[in-house]
Amino acid sequence: MNQQYSLLTPNVNSVVSVDIHTHTGWMFHPHTRLVINEFMAAFLTIFAVVAARASLAIAGEFVALAAGLALFAVITIFHGATGNPFFLVAGFIIQRVHWLGCILAIIAQFAGAILAVVFVQYGLLKNINVAVPRVQAPSADWNGFLAEMIVIFFVVIAFLLSEYTHHSENKPFVVGVVMALGGWAIFSISNACINPFYHLTTAIIANIWDPSCWAYYIGELVGVILAVILVVLSRIRVIVHSNIWFAYYSEKVHNK
Repeated sequence: MNQQYSLLTPNVNSVVSVDIHTHTGWMFHPHTRLVINEFMAAFLTIFAVVAARASLAIAGEFVALAAGLALFAVITIFHGATGNPFFLVAGFIIQRVHWLGCILAIIAQFAGAILAVVFVQYGLLKNINVAVPRVQAPSADWNGFLAEMIVIFFVVIAFLLSEYTHHSENKPFVVGVVMALGGWAIFSISNACINPFYHLTTAIIANIWDPSCWAYYIGELVGVILAVILVVLSRIRVIVHSNIWFAYYSEKVHNK
């Protein structure tokens, strides 16, 4: 009997199974597909946002729309990939992404994001200095923290619930809309970073480091953790209630 190797992918309803006796090449390894998908997702999402931001420096609604459309596209094309490391962290926390796949995919995301910024800077000849996200006022650090935390919270909630409720076909649209609306709402506060690699890669290439940048990383991480906790607890509650009802119904049938 052939031995099977299984790995849960970012799509929480999907399990990739590979017959390791038939397919032994690296291209058939489930980590490879995850890494390639996340690399491409990161490249396209960061490219769309940075190019839009560099071209439309004061039009926040267009940047938010670009972010939402890009996320919609990559989730659809690359089977649930988002290009955002915090989505992988969420998948790892709920044990839906293998730890090795998570690490490799995050490295791939960073590579895709930095390549996108380099392409905008030197390929399109855009000034990415205006594309580096900044909290609008140094005294508003906590406002930026709360803004990023709230938006990423709802985006991750939309992403996970669309999977848990078996409506994954709606996930690209729902997540894209939440991203676009959330980004538009907080653009005047924190420039709607939402993806930590958006700030990190543009800051590296432009060599601009905002003292308030901690709000992006800590705020988004806290938002992801809160979203995962809420979704997991909600799912546990549904499962417990379902089991209680099943036991009650089974006992009534048995007594008859």
